[in-house]
Amino acid sequence: MASFIKKINLSILVGLLTIIPISGIFDGKFFSLKSQILEIRQHLDNALPGEILVKFSTDEKSAIPIISGKYNLEYSSTHFQKVSQFKLASDSNTLDILEKLNNDPAVEYAEPNYKAVAFNLPNDPFFKYQWNFQEDKLNLEKIWSGATGRGAIVAIVDTGVAYEDYFSFKQAPDLENTRFVPGYNFVQRNSHANDENRHGTHVAGTIAQSTDNGVGVAGIAPSASIMPVKVLDKNGSGNYADVADGIIWATDHGADIINLSLGGPSPSRVLEDALEYAFDNDVLVVAAAGNNGSNNVSYPAAYSKYALAVGAVDALGEVTSYSNRGVGLDIVAYGGDLSKDFDNDGYKDGILQQTLQSGSTREFGYIFLQGTSMAAPHVAAAAALLVEKGIKNPEELTELLTKSATDLNSKGYDTSTGWGLLNPLAALKGLANGSNIALEPAEPIVQPNVPPTARILGPDNAYTGKAVDFRGDSSYDSDGYIKSYNWDFGDSEGSTLARPTHIYKSPGNYTVKLEVIDSENEKNVVFFNISIINSPQKDLIIDSIDILSEKSFIRVRARVFVKVVDENGLPVSNAEVKGNWSGSAGGSSYRLTDSNGIAEIASRWNFSRHGYIGFSISQVSFEDADIVWNFDLNKSKIAEITVTY
Repeated sequence: MASFIKKINLSILVGLLTIIPISGIFDGKFFSLKSQILEIRQHLDNALPGEILVKFSTDEKSAIPIISGKYNLEYSSTHFQKVSQFKLASDSNTLDILEKLNNDPAVEYAEPNYKAVAFNLPNDPFFKYQWNFQEDKLNLEKIWSGATGRGAIVAIVDTGVAYEDYFSFKQAPDLENTRFVPGYNFVQRNSHANDENRHGTHVAGTIAQSTDNGVGVAGIAPSASIMPVKVLDKNGSGNYADVADGIIWATDHGADIINLSLGGPSPSRVLEDALEYAFDNDVLVVAAAGNNGSNNVSYPAAYSKYALAVGAVDALGEVTSYSNRGVGLDIVAYGGDLSKDFDNDGYKDGILQQTLQSGSTREFGYIFLQGTSMAAPHVAAAAALLVEKGIKNPEELTELLTKSATDLNSKGYDTSTGWGLLNPLAALKGLANGSNIALEPAEPIVQPNVPPTARILGPDNAYTGKAVDFRGDSSYDSDGYIKSYNWDFGDSEGSTLARPTHIYKSPGNYTVKLEVIDSENEKNVVFFNISIINSPQKDLIIDSIDILSEKSFIRVRARVFVKVVDENGLPVSNAEVKGNWSGSAGGSSYRLTDSNGIAEIASRWNFSRHGYIGFSISQVSFEDADIVWNFDLNKSKIAEITVTY
């Protein structure tokens, strides 16, 4: 592949530094009930109040009502792995209940539902400002000649990704050419994992920002597909239960790699079981080590048997002050340091990608960020390059990435840098410290075209005579693009727009059909049912018209006051009143009614000493999303008026 470097101009740079404080960390192994309860006590401050998670050793369907009654619990939901979530009674003691549950033969284990947070909040511009990608760092230009991550699916389990135009959400412009596969939103419980925070979009950009597109910045594995899985809310906060669900969902839906730029200080069997599930199903989990500079790796990265824990170094390869160290740290990667500018380019040495502007779901900027959250996607993207080469087993990927890492301290493993600094070029050759080995061009991969997937978004019910908005632009093609949209609204009318609007004239149940065609002319069809009912009807009635004349020397004009009410005599505000002038005045005028239902309409000035001015109503209308307002002159008390002067 040709070099992705383009000549580009600098636009917006916004500096931001946010470090999430994380307290000390326990070892995390549940060797006995006593040590388990002690461990829970140590981390109870990090738990969601009144929420616990229970995994049953017996059939959970029969156990749930028994356990609920026995311990005065309120059942909430069941997560993957048959983990059930409960709420405690307001007068219950969390530790007492957990100790009793862990002693109950029907329970395998019980623990609090701990909080999870993003390890950083966002900042980004252009390739020459991405110091971490340059020749003396990752040397991506050389890597791209042989690997770009094609065929790999990387799940971003985070705050979501700005990957689609959907109601108030907008796709990041520099993700326009990035491949996406369907994801899931565990915060709002729907299939639209859009970012409200900025963190997940920045992480996704490091992995697979649209590259060689003439704008913005690059990503390490630009041909990889991103699977957005939203488990953290707009504040970057969430809980372990949703994170575990996100890990399992991504595993079950085809992810090769899962990036976790999140975590917390508390150990959790629920989280560990989810990591084990991913590992057992050949999914590599890459997790950020944490940002409080402690000597303990945060969870879930601390579960080193199942996750690849990533710390952060600065542009000089020195471990950053914020990066967590400790047993279980596997590798370090560039995470940035916003207090330094080693390359003297005028900008602090954060990691640069495009993401959302603060507080917006539609406005974007190129933003520098720092954190192990930024380091982890470097490793996830490097793994995607290896997946393209056919290596998918998490143990093999871990071995290649760690053995090829560049030693930063003493030779071999240490708890500050793990096995060393990520070196994807050497990993691709399967050699430790192989940065001087020429990378051979990748053999072309011939893959069959994947058909597109058609999706329809629209209301289940609507009224006759009212515009109905349909959306087909959430349809997608994982290996190309949607070339055309063909709609059939079920009433012999159609459209070729991605977001059509249609008005149904008659009530009934309609089946809407959407056919999408991709860049390789393959088709996919989806159907959608909508029920149309007659719109509620109301009348607009002219209750009164008053007119007066105004004189200024030899000029004269008329002013009319029209009151509009409904059939119950109640004033209607924001109704549009149109009418025609006669006599000394000519033309037509319109005005909206005020909160009292009165429209004040004035004629133009005329030069006349004597005569008359008349005004007659031609139309009264009112736009309402739910009600059809009818105007009939015959139902009005008066429709015209004249003034003589």
